Amino acid sequence: MKTKLAILLVLAITISMAGNAYAHKSEVVGDYKIEVGWKNEPPVAGIDNAVEVVVSQATDFEKSQSASEEHHHSHNDESMNMEHGDSHNDESSTHDEMNGDKTAEQLHHQAEDLETEGKYAEAAELHHEAGNHHHMAAEDLEKAGDFAGAAEHHHQAAEHHHMAAKDLEKAGDFAGAAEHHEMAAEHHEMAAKDLEKAGKNDEAKEHYDESSEHKKLAKLDREKSANTATDHDHETMSMGNDDHESGEKISGLSDSLNVWVTIGEHKTKVSLVKSTEFPGVYYGEYLPFGTGHTVMDIHGMIENTEVDVQMHPEKVEPLNTLPPLKQMKNGINPGDVMCKDGLDLFMRIGDNSAVCISSKFSERLMSSGMIDYF
Repeated sequence: MKTKLAILLVLAITISMAGNAYAHKSEVVGDYKIEVGWKNEPPVAGIDNAVEVVVSQATDFEKSQSASEEHHHSHNDESMNMEHGDSHNDESSTHDEMNGDKTAEQLHHQAEDLETEGKYAEAAELHHEAGNHHHMAAEDLEKAGDFAGAAEHHHQAAEHHHMAAKDLEKAGDFAGAAEHHEMAAEHHEMAAKDLEKAGKNDEAKEHYDESSEHKKLAKLDREKSANTATDHDHETMSMGNDDHESGEKISGLSDSLNVWVTIGEHKTKVSLVKSTEFPGVYYGEYLPFGTGHTVMDIHGMIENTEVDVQMHPEKVEPLNTLPPLKQMKNGINPGDVMCKDGLDLFMRIGDNSAVCISSKFSERLMSSGMIDYF
């Protein structure tokens, strides 16, 4: 009986610890890629954290991807100035009619032809471009309040990135495939969030599940890429790849870059310090005071390149995002632990630690003497 109750307690605690995955944001500036995010993710209000900035040489793929996205955004702005139709379909179709470019469907068919010819890397590029069309259409529909329509375009974008990943796997480019699986995962998450706004929670859950699967596939491809890189390490060194192709990290920028963090109406300048472990990585200590979306402005110079970018990393979450154990490790007293909605705070008998338990389990666990109120 006690064994069953112990299992029940573990199950209840596990449910309370369920969380989401987070990632950094990046942007290409000239020959460089700048990534920003939080050292500890998710960032939580009232818990010490640090801004993390990573600067490296941008690869050709990253430069090409950035140029493509800038082209889509630029055309979108021009289209909005030229036409103000009432139809959502008219708004989203502008991204499939860019100055005579092929539509997403045409790109898909041409990618299939290239796949038949065994030109998988070229096919992946076309799938990537088709995915960008759907991404931009989704952004338009989100602005128009059509979240169900936006979710469908995010779904289509995810499918194209999935196909790009499969093509690159066939071409032996596992690192590139991993990036496309990650982009597919991100689009499924965006589709899920849009569906939640549209009140379609069951469909949203399916997209969250798909996102998790793509993250697993990305991890597998990263492992394959690492193994391949190890096997060909000496060959790569003998070829003498230049720094711009290697993604080499850039050091010596602590005093060259200025970072401001804005949460709500609070804007704070952060001083960067180089990492003692990793080249090209910089940290700036920061204590989030409130919750909400984050804006990070970065200004300065990287060698002879001027930097003036704004990015939006993960938003700051409330304290109850962290499970009780992590809250206590961060200095929160057991009796002050915050629980997620639908869970109540209890003291675990034996070590007086905090646990968050749903009403479904709490009465039985309390009657058995395993938990009590603080």
